[in-house]
Amino acid sequence: MRTNHRKGGYSTATAKQYIDSKQPIYSLSTELEPQTKFEDKQPTGKIVAYKAWFSQKRLPPFNVKLNQIFPYLIIWQLLNLTILKLVK
Repeated sequence: MRTNHRKGGYSTATAKQYIDSKQPIYSLSTELEPQTKFEDKQPTGKIVAYKAWFSQKRLPPFNVKLNQIFPYLIIWQLLNLTILKLVK
């Protein structure tokens, strides 16, 4: 599947363009990647979110921004899905 790469963070509209809400989404991450707040282009050390890798049939792996830590190997249903980046 060819994806359009866009600059500018998270977008629910982009997610809806690629993700089939009727198909399962699989977590590929065993650990969440902390996302640090930046001020004046410098990291503050404050964790504001987490990033995890997911996949769905016929899609390349993609990142999702999460607002909290979740246990490993749970069943996911992503609501208000936002994609950080689709990877070719």
